[in-house]
Amino acid sequence: MHRQHVRDVRRHRAARTGVSAFDGDARKRLFKNDLRALAAAAQDRPSLEHMLGAVSMPCFIYAGGADKDLTQARNSATRIAEARFTVFPDLTHGETFDRSDLVLPDAMRFLEHALERR
Repeated sequence: MHRQHVRDVRRHRAARTGVSAFDGDARKRLFKNDLRALAAAAQDRPSLEHMLGAVSMPCFIYAGGADKDLTQARNSATRIAEARFTVFPDLTHGETFDRSDLVLPDAMRFLEHALERR
Protein backbone atom coordinates (compact mmCIF):
# COMPACT_ATOMS: atom_id res chain seq x y z
CA MET A 1 0.00 0.00 0.00
CA HIS A 2 2.74 2.46 0.92
CA ARG A 3 4.59 1.90 -2.37
CA GLN A 4 1.42 2.54 -4.35
CA HIS A 5 0.84 5.71 -2.35
CA VAL A 6 4.37 6.93 -3.16
CA ARG A 7 3.88 6.11 -6.85
CA ASP A 8 0.60 8.04 -6.87
CA VAL A 9 2.25 11.06 -5.26
CA ARG A 10 5.12 10.90 -7.76
CA ARG A 11 2.73 10.66 -10.71
CA HIS A 12 0.65 13.59 -9.44
CA ARG A 13 3.74 15.71 -8.75
CA ALA A 14 5.04 14.96 -12.25
CA ALA A 15 1.74 16.04 -13.78
CA ARG A 16 1.64 19.29 -11.79
CA THR A 17 5.28 20.30 -12.24
CA GLY A 18 5.91 19.10 -15.76
CA VAL A 19 8.74 16.88 -14.52
CA SER A 20 8.47 13.56 -16.30
CA ALA A 21 10.96 11.57 -14.24
CA PHE A 22 12.04 11.80 -10.65
CA ASP A 23 15.77 11.56 -10.78
CA GLY A 24 18.60 13.76 -9.60
CA ASP A 25 17.54 17.02 -7.98
CA ALA A 26 13.82 16.50 -8.57
CA ARG A 27 13.91 13.22 -6.67
CA LYS A 28 15.85 14.79 -3.78
CA ARG A 29 13.37 17.67 -3.53
CA LEU A 30 10.42 15.30 -3.62
CA PHE A 31 11.66 13.24 -0.71
CA LYS A 32 12.30 16.35 1.37
CA ASN A 33 8.52 16.90 1.20
CA ASP A 34 5.91 15.43 3.47
CA LEU A 35 4.47 12.68 1.25
CA ARG A 36 1.20 12.56 3.20
CA ALA A 37 0.74 16.29 2.68
CA LEU A 38 1.44 15.89 -1.04
CA ALA A 39 -1.08 13.05 -1.24
CA ALA A 40 -3.67 15.20 0.56
CA ALA A 41 -3.04 18.07 -1.85
CA ALA A 42 -3.59 15.69 -4.78
CA GLN A 43 -7.12 14.82 -3.65
CA ASP A 44 -10.14 16.27 -5.38
CA ARG A 45 -11.87 18.82 -3.20
CA PRO A 46 -14.77 21.25 -3.66
CA SER A 47 -14.06 24.55 -5.35
CA LEU A 48 -13.97 27.68 -3.23
CA GLU A 49 -14.14 30.04 -6.22
CA HIS A 50 -17.54 31.33 -5.15
CA MET A 51 -15.86 32.84 -2.07
CA LEU A 52 -13.13 34.80 -3.87
CA GLY A 53 -15.26 37.94 -4.19
CA ALA A 54 -15.37 38.18 -0.38
CA VAL A 55 -11.58 38.37 -0.08
CA SER A 56 -10.79 41.94 0.91
CA MET A 57 -7.07 41.84 1.65
CA PRO A 58 -4.34 42.41 -0.94
CA CYS A 59 -3.30 39.17 -2.66
CA PHE A 60 -0.29 38.41 -4.84
CA ILE A 61 -1.26 35.66 -7.26
CA TYR A 62 1.25 34.35 -9.74
CA ALA A 63 1.72 31.56 -12.23
CA GLY A 64 4.23 30.40 -14.77
CA GLY A 65 3.58 31.01 -18.44
CA ALA A 66 3.88 27.23 -18.95
CA ASP A 67 1.77 26.44 -15.87
CA LYS A 68 -1.25 24.24 -16.55
CA ASP A 69 -3.10 26.30 -13.90
CA LEU A 70 -2.35 29.65 -15.57
CA THR A 71 -5.93 30.30 -16.73
CA GLN A 72 -7.41 29.31 -13.38
CA ALA A 73 -4.96 31.55 -11.49
CA ARG A 74 -5.70 34.49 -13.79
CA ASN A 75 -9.47 33.98 -13.41
CA SER A 76 -9.14 33.76 -9.64
CA ALA A 77 -7.21 37.03 -9.54
CA THR A 78 -9.97 38.83 -11.45
CA ARG A 79 -12.45 37.87 -8.71
CA ILE A 80 -10.41 39.38 -5.88
CA ALA A 81 -10.65 43.17 -5.68
CA GLU A 82 -7.17 43.71 -4.23
CA ALA A 83 -5.35 41.05 -6.26
CA ARG A 84 -2.24 41.58 -8.32
CA PHE A 85 -1.60 38.90 -10.93
CA THR A 86 1.84 38.22 -12.40
CA VAL A 87 2.93 35.72 -15.04
CA PHE A 88 6.49 34.45 -15.09
CA PRO A 89 7.04 33.51 -18.74
CA ASP A 90 8.28 30.03 -19.62
CA LEU A 91 8.07 28.72 -16.04
CA THR A 92 6.03 25.66 -15.10
CA HIS A 93 3.98 25.41 -11.93
CA GLY A 94 6.82 23.84 -9.95
CA GLU A 95 9.44 26.19 -11.32
CA THR A 96 7.60 29.22 -9.93
CA PHE A 97 8.31 27.80 -6.46
CA ASP A 98 11.91 26.93 -7.25
CA ARG A 99 12.80 30.27 -8.86
CA SER A 100 12.69 32.62 -5.91
CA ASP A 101 15.25 34.76 -7.74
CA LEU A 102 12.48 35.68 -10.18
CA VAL A 103 9.41 35.60 -7.94
CA LEU A 104 10.69 37.29 -4.79
CA PRO A 105 11.43 40.74 -6.27
CA ASP A 106 7.83 41.02 -7.52
CA ALA A 107 6.46 39.66 -4.24
CA MET A 108 8.51 42.18 -2.25
CA ARG A 109 7.30 45.08 -4.43
CA PHE A 110 3.74 43.89 -3.91
CA LEU A 111 4.20 43.74 -0.13
CA GLU A 112 5.83 47.18 0.00
CA HIS A 113 2.96 48.65 -2.00
CA ALA A 114 0.39 46.90 0.21
CA LEU A 115 2.05 48.31 3.35
CA GLU A 116 2.10 51.83 1.90
CA ARG A 117 -1.66 51.66 1.33
CA ARG A 118 -2.41 50.74 4.98
